[in-house]
Amino acid sequence: MNDKPVVVPTLDALASDLSLINTLPPETAKALCLDVMTLEKALMMRAMMGTQNGSNAEVPQSERWLKAKEAATLFNVSERWLRDNKTKLPCSKVSHKKLLFEETKLRKWFTSRKAH
Repeated sequence: MNDKPVVVPTLDALASDLSLINTLPPETAKALCLDVMTLEKALMMRAMMGTQNGSNAEVPQSERWLKAKEAATLFNVSERWLRDNKTKLPCSKVSHKKLLFEETKLRKWFTSRKAH
């Protein structure tokens, strides 16, 4: 695993300057693709909604499950660390012999650890 942290530009910065994409490691680019696809789906749903009874309708939250490799890239830990600590994490499951993590809960878990 690379010890050097990856600086990920914002989506606004990437949209404004597509050449920044060339600075991303391939695994980070893959993780961003998944994020953008999830965001695109939610934005499309929101754009199609409009308002109901004078109040804004809400886009339903969906569970997104990350493979260990995706989670490791996203949270800058090793896949081995994830496997070794899966019982401590609130959101892991095994599906078809692959270890998966619920992204929203994993984000909250890592965020709560960084605050300490």
